[in-house]
Order: sequence, then C-alpha cells, then structure tokens
Amino acid sequence: GMPQMALVSTAGLDSIITDSANAASAYATGHKSSVNAMGVYADRTANPFDDPKVETIVSLAKRRNDMAVGIVSNTEIQDATPAAMIAHTRRRAAYDQIVEQYFAAQPDVLMGGGLANFLAQGTPGAKRRDQADFVAKFRDAGYAYVTNEVELKALPQDTKRLLGLFNLGNMDGALDRKFLKAGSVKRFPNQPDLTDMTAKAQIGRAS
Repeated sequence: GMPQMALVSTAGLDSIITDSANAASAYATGHKSSVNAMGVYADRTANPFDDPKVETIVSLAKRRNDMAVGIVSNTEIQDATPAAMIAHTRRRAAYDQIVEQYFAAQPDVLMGGGLANFLAQGTPGAKRRDQADFVAKFRDAGYAYVTNEVELKALPQDTKRLLGLFNLGNMDGALDRKFLKAGSVKRFPNQPDLTDMTAKAQIGRAS
C-alpha cells in the first residue's frame, strides 16, 4: 500500500559479499563501492584519500536544502556504518582521518562511542596518532559536548549543535547496561540508550 518503493543492492564492485563500509555507502550515495571503501570509487593509488568521490545524502541535504543533519550510533561513531554518511575513503580503518572529515563536514548532531580517536595522543584512553584534540575543536566550533546520559538529558532545548561521545570504543548494548552490568559498564556506567540519543538529536535546528 505504500506509494513509493525503492530497491537497494549493496553488493560491492569487487565482491558479491559486501562489508558494512560499502553497504552503508550504497545506501548513502546511490553508488556501489568496494570492500572497505565508502563514498569513493576505489582506485589503486597509494593514498586511500585521493580516490574519486561521490556525494552522500548528508552532503546533498545540507547543500541543496540547508537541512540539519545528525548521525547517531551506539558503535564507534567513526566506524564504517555511521561514517559512510559523510566520509570519503577506501580505508574504513582510517579512524583519525574520518574524525577529521566529520569536523570538516560539521553535522549538527554527532553522537555515539569512539571517544578514543577524538583525543590527542598521550591523553588517557586516546588512540590518535597526532596531537589534535577534536573534542576541543568541536567545542571551539560551538558544539555542546556531553559524555553521559545525565548530561545528555540536561541539555537545554535551544542547543543547536551537539557532540556526544559516551565511550572510548563501542557503546554497550541494553543487555549489558541494564541487566548483566558487563562489557565496559563499570568504566562507563551512564551510557544513554540509542533511543535516548535519537530523541535528543531532534533538539534545536535538528528538529
């Protein structure tokens, strides 16, 4: 009974069995890519960032209609599936550079795990290989920054731009958080639920 229907094929250009990078890229761009790649037609040059790029739906929405966009996940936010909404690279594991691409694109809302690749090298828990502090960069760019469920719920409704990073790595699922108290819950006891993050992503301009 739906008035429109779309079919999406996510098999890669170089493999029938896809991975999450080029599968998400197929959804986000309408173009097939290669295993480990997103937002590009993968080539054979040494640089994984100089491949021919294709526009993502996030970029299109902002460029054409000045729409607010938010990327929310309970994985590391720079992991392939959420990153494919913005990133352009044939190397999905290039987390430091994907964080840099997030900052360049500046979505209105960015929430998930993966704090380790936002922290400057030498900071406890950091995985970056340089001295760039992207938490500080986002804050300097006018983003509110939250690290747990309490801070997220306390945000004023007129917040316009939001960065939420709730775990150094992937966030814990509901079973571990609410019942088993397993995974990284002892180190990060107040992680919000994915539904809480999605609801809060509608604040301000992102409503």
